[in-house]
Amino acid sequence: MKLLLALFPVLVLAQSPADTAKTRMEAARTELGAGHYPDAIRLANQAATAYRALGDAKNAGNAITISGLAHTWAAEYDLAMRDMESALAIARQTGDPAQEVTRLNNLGNIFYFQGKYAEGLARLRTAMALVEANPAEPWNSSRRQLTTANIAVVYQRLGQSQLALDAYLELRQKHGNLTLPEQAQLLNNIGALYRRLGDPLKALDVYRESQALYRKQALRNGEIAAAINIGIALALDLHRYPEALASFSQAQLISHAAGEKVQELQAILYRAESLYRMGNQKEAEAGFSAAANAAESLKAGEEHWKALYGLARSDPANAFEKLQQATHLIETIRGSGPAGLRAGFLADKRQVYDLLIERLARSPNPDPTAILRAMEASRSRVIQDQRPFNPDAVKPASDKTLLEYWVGENAVAIVAISSTARQVWFREMPGIRRNLKALQAKLSDPVATDWKNPKLAAELVPVTGDLIIVPDRELALIPFEALLRDFRTISYLPSAALLTTATRKRKIAPFWQRTLFALADPASGTGKNQGLGLATGERRQRLPSATKEAEGAADLLGGRTEVISGEAATKSAFTRGVKRGYPLLHLATHAYSDPDDGQRSWILLAGDQTADYDYLFPAEVASLNLKDIDLAVLSACETDAGRLTEGEGPATFARIMLAAGSHSVVASLWKADDAATAQLMKLFYRELSDGIPAAEALARAKRELAKSRPHPYYWAAFVLSGDGNTRTPLIIRWTWVAAGVLAVAGITLKLRNKRS
Repeated sequence: MKLLLALFPVLVLAQSPADTAKTRMEAARTELGAGHYPDAIRLANQAATAYRALGDAKNAGNAITISGLAHTWAAEYDLAMRDMESALAIARQTGDPAQEVTRLNNLGNIFYFQGKYAEGLARLRTAMALVEANPAEPWNSSRRQLTTANIAVVYQRLGQSQLALDAYLELRQKHGNLTLPEQAQLLNNIGALYRRLGDPLKALDVYRESQALYRKQALRNGEIAAAINIGIALALDLHRYPEALASFSQAQLISHAAGEKVQELQAILYRAESLYRMGNQKEAEAGFSAAANAAESLKAGEEHWKALYGLARSDPANAFEKLQQATHLIETIRGSGPAGLRAGFLADKRQVYDLLIERLARSPNPDPTAILRAMEASRSRVIQDQRPFNPDAVKPASDKTLLEYWVGENAVAIVAISSTARQVWFREMPGIRRNLKALQAKLSDPVATDWKNPKLAAELVPVTGDLIIVPDRELALIPFEALLRDFRTISYLPSAALLTTATRKRKIAPFWQRTLFALADPASGTGKNQGLGLATGERRQRLPSATKEAEGAADLLGGRTEVISGEAATKSAFTRGVKRGYPLLHLATHAYSDPDDGQRSWILLAGDQTADYDYLFPAEVASLNLKDIDLAVLSACETDAGRLTEGEGPATFARIMLAAGSHSVVASLWKADDAATAQLMKLFYRELSDGIPAAEALARAKRELAKSRPHPYYWAAFVLSGDGNTRTPLIIRWTWVAAGVLAVAGITLKLRNKRS
């Protein structure tokens, strides 16, 4: 179901000039509005050139702004940034604070679209400071409204729901120049935030107020959408199904009278869902059937698969056929959409695949390949978009078994694939998802004593030998090493599409070859801006042992290494190091895994003159090319933990780095003990330096650490995802070369003396 979209960042155009370049400027505006971005860019650049020839810097800046907007909407962010920075510089040179505020907002939005929320918020705060410094200017109200709205959007994206709500309420209370439709739209956004903050009753109040405003303006689309939002809150949040049915019925009547067929279809569909949840199977089936027919006629794919899924639940006799039709529709819709919007596409569709997998696994003669295909279709699709998946080609090395899991509410399906056979197990396990969460809490609690569960281990791992695990849902939060406690070699994959059977022989390399880039213990900058999650002026605890850890790894590996720490451990240093082609990347710093939205998680970096700290967000990591990295070690808390995103899996830095090209990643599932982490890393790098494959090296390090620290809290948090066969090269150190030269010289001298 769809709620009305939240206010999106507004990219504002300046007033058009009245001079000889006006035609080109207006044509550029027209092409921009029509979505013809190359033409808009070409015309805007022509207009800018003409204005420069006339000595009109102000309107040259306006033209460059249009070009920047076109690049933004075309997702050409580097070019958009170049244009908008240029336009901002012109606004400052010409003393035009109104345009300076506008262009700072546009820059903030460009950062926002790239997931660089800290940078975007910094520009918006600078814009708001300019607004505050010019209270009497005629442009103050409109620019304050613009900046407040954009700040609210960023807060909402960062999960700061209360701050976002405060900003929206300020817009509503202090800016009387909002039109009635804008006020109604704003109320819908406020309602969505109240629902997120756990107050559906207030959400209902503002939804109803929004509905009244739409009705006053005779805006039927908005009135119907508000009625559907009211029904959703009543049904999903409050379980007041009779009232929800009344709201959906009202929406159906209004939409039928207005000839709004798609909204009428939505009202029928949501009404059927409410009936199903009430236990009225027969009437629900009739509603789903009517919705399916209407959706097929209207070619409404989204509503069509939902109706088919409803029929599969309300009419089990024909469930398999309906589920196949529904998944085919989902895949068709996903394949036709923009690539950038596919990451969360299956978030509200995973339940369709769940029911299909369960039906396949429960069948008398389950087909492992068919189940594997359905499992893979339900998760890690961003990775599979880059690496096409063929279930028939999945075949691990002869000494390993791949176990791929599906986790439902009360059951688990397991597909086991070895080099010679494929098998399926289906386990009835009531409350398994809840139990896995409880187990993870025990494993990550050093004082817990009841974390051993041999029965669960036997049910989940029905094979012996080394393992490659493709987990699902909460199972991705469990280190199998702690579950099994036999320290066999285990690696993890988000998708079987990443499976590689290549054996890696250890290479020999000279001492000048690059081996390791490490960034450790970042320090705060000199700026006064508040860090994320910190009070003003508060600083994060330094990690002096992290630098020693990174330097120790560099000494063990040899070769050409680079360790950056303290104030130098900035985002630009990180990006520069990644681009230099080091095969090993080591980050030893603070990190945070957002429990509500993985895109808000961050890795801490050093700040600069404008901010206490800087932050590396998932979207920034995803934009990097990490194909030169054989192994990334994220020695920080929760870098392999994150909110479970249906249709993808946990939104973690480890998975994002694999998707960006890194061959393997070592990361943590919970907040690890600092001293134990330093000890584990020392043992791990010692094994790596001896040429042991990465997965086996980590297993050996855990086995050794567990002798002195038996609780898994201390040794089980760090797991390896990706290619477990990664090996570090044997570096011919310069001291060895020097010793060899001296030895040869000594032998030569002895021979000469003997001859003489």
